[in-house]
Parts: sequence; C-alpha cells; structure tokens
Amino acid sequence: MLRLDAASRIGAFIVHMALHLGLHRCPDRFEQFPPAEIDNWRRLFWWIYSLERYLSQSLYLPLDLGDDDIKVCYFDNETHPSPVAYLNRSAQVSSVLGPHLLLPTYLSKHGRIDGLILELRSKSVLHQIDDSHELAHVDAEISQWWNAVQDLVYTIDSELAFNPQFAQKPRSSVQLNPAHKLLLVVQKHELIILLYRPVITSGNNTSSIEAAMQKCIGVSKEIITNVYRHLSSDMEAEGNSQSNIKTHLV
Repeated sequence: MLRLDAASRIGAFIVHMALHLGLHRCPDRFEQFPPAEIDNWRRLFWWIYSLERYLSQSLYLPLDLGDDDIKVCYFDNETHPSPVAYLNRSAQVSSVLGPHLLLPTYLSKHGRIDGLILELRSKSVLHQIDDSHELAHVDAEISQWWNAVQDLVYTIDSELAFNPQFAQKPRSSVQLNPAHKLLLVVQKHELIILLYRPVITSGNNTSSIEAAMQKCIGVSKEIITNVYRHLSSDMEAEGNSQSNIKTHLV
C-alpha cells in the first residue's frame, strides 16, 4: 500500500506534466508531426492514462484524468476527421499500428471502464448516482470490452484435437503473450469485483447483496484458477518447480 501511495504521488505529477505538454490532445489533428511521433505520442499518453486509472481504483482516489477532457483517439479508432492535405499521412499512421499495440489498446479501454465504475461508486453522497440503469450500462461496457478481448485470449488449439479440419483453415497471425493474456483475464474479473464490492458493503441485507457476493466469489475463484494454471504451465515449460513468471506483465 505504501508503494502505491508513493506511485500515486509521482503519478499525479506525471499526469499534470502530460497535461501541460498537451499530450491529452489528439496528435493526428496536427499536420507537422510525422507518423512515428504520432505513434509514440499515443502510446505514451495511453500508458499514463492506464497507470493513472490503476492507481485510482487501487487506492479508491478521485480521477486525475477525466474522460471528457481527453481528445486522444484510441490506436484502432481515429475519430477526428483528417484534412485532405494529410490523408496519406493518416494512412501511414494506420500502417504503423501493429500487434504490439493490442495490449495498450485494450488496457486503455479497460481504464475507461475503471473510471466509469469509480464515478459510479466513489462519489460523495450528494452527487452519487444510485441507478440500476447506470449499473447495467457499466456491466454492458464490461461485457463489450471482454467480447473484443476474448478472441485474442482464448485460442482454438483445444478444438484441433477434436476436428483436424481446423488445422487447414487460416488462423489469425495476431498472438498475445501468455502473461499478457493472463493480465487481461484477471483485469476482466477485477472489474466485476470493483463494480459489485460496494453493494456487499452497503449494509442492507437484501437479495442484491447475495447476488453481488456470489458474483465476487465466482470471479475470485476464476482469478485463482487462471493464475494457478499459468504458473503450472510456466513450471512445466521451465522444468523447475521453483519457476516464476518470466515475462513482464506490462
């Protein structure tokens, strides 16, 4: 916890420095930046954004970066209209984006959902929204994010054993590292816990608490199972019972 406190203080300084530098503005709106600088701009900002969201939800702190103030587009979704004069440059930027940007893309979208949950759950009593429709909206956002991630996390290797015809079909060349897959799976389950944990601690003995409790227990077991499987496969690959995760998660 003390390390998170220190990281939060340094992170707040970094966030304000990024705002002063104008990193929260979309770089594709400026003609003078080449594609490589635009790529680095986006990657730097979204990593700062993702880390800020992680620290905010870990310490239950107000957000330093509001989504309404951010103009940087996602890696896979440029929303600002490009002037005709540099449409070719935008095409070059799109060609730069590759599989190495999949993880930061999904982590930045995960961070946005973190912000939605914090805005829903951590506001003061005077401004807090207690609305089942808002809860359903955030739940739908989690499902939409996970549906996009799921195809990258789970492969069809298990189906090949039952149907060899799958091996003859073209398969996606985009692959995530096993440790990165684990990170995305764990973060999906953490979103569920973050969303329903305040219901459990609300103090009202209702069926809503029971439902929230069972959801949190279920996803907690999923986290333990997935981490155990990853560690077991890592140990088998290394042939060492003392093996640890060798790949950095971020």
